[in-house]
Amino acid sequence: KPSNEQALHWIKRFAVNVLGDVLEVERIDQAEGWNQQLTLKCCITGEAVNSSKVEIPVPSITMLLPHSEQFVRYSGDLSDLQQLRSWIRHMSMPAVFNFDHNSFTSILDTPGAARLFVFFHGAGEGQDMAKQALFEVAPLLRGRANIIVAGTHRRPHRQLMKVLGVKDEEIPCAYLWTPRNDHGRFDVGIRYRFVGEITRQSVLSFFESLESGNLEPYMRSEVQTLPAAATFDGVHKVVGASFYA
Repeated sequence: KPSNEQALHWIKRFAVNVLGDVLEVERIDQAEGWNQQLTLKCCITGEAVNSSKVEIPVPSITMLLPHSEQFVRYSGDLSDLQQLRSWIRHMSMPAVFNFDHNSFTSILDTPGAARLFVFFHGAGEGQDMAKQALFEVAPLLRGRANIIVAGTHRRPHRQLMKVLGVKDEEIPCAYLWTPRNDHGRFDVGIRYRFVGEITRQSVLSFFESLESGNLEPYMRSEVQTLPAAATFDGVHKVVGASFYA
């Protein structure tokens, strides 16, 4: 029976069958896929093996990622246990996953701040291409963000839409969300809205702009009609973009 050490509640099962030189993989617990970039290797000859050595400095903390056969190295402060626990938890989350009750619980239980690129998909054309682009870019975002794919009809999806303030007329849409769990106190955090077509390059450009400080957090607000620094006498209207606590 297959198991997922990163998510003990994982119950998905699949069967593997070899027909000549073709390897077939079929999910057997449900008539659908599992939204993971599953790779099965077979018949590897000696010439095909990468002989380059991996050098790991000592002391260091390195995590192996069995679902992608890669590894990541912790670059933070080894004496900061809270930061280390947060890093381990974030690295243990799948690079791309469908949003459900279990994933919401995992986010709430994750210490520190998480970066989540949330894609709400609809039923129109182009949705499958957007999902494929997210699967392709996910390995390049490892350690920078996890990708969530969500719909609009199931109860957990509606709850997530409510938390992020997403309206039905916006679908399809995508947000970068940074919720924070500060010693058990959950904070909704900051949102950045992704604008444009979802492609491998556009998502990478979005993160480059974010990490270079060129993105402004998204705030749902009415149009700001007067400069924020204007001086008022008496009653005046304040909107989200002009309110400063």
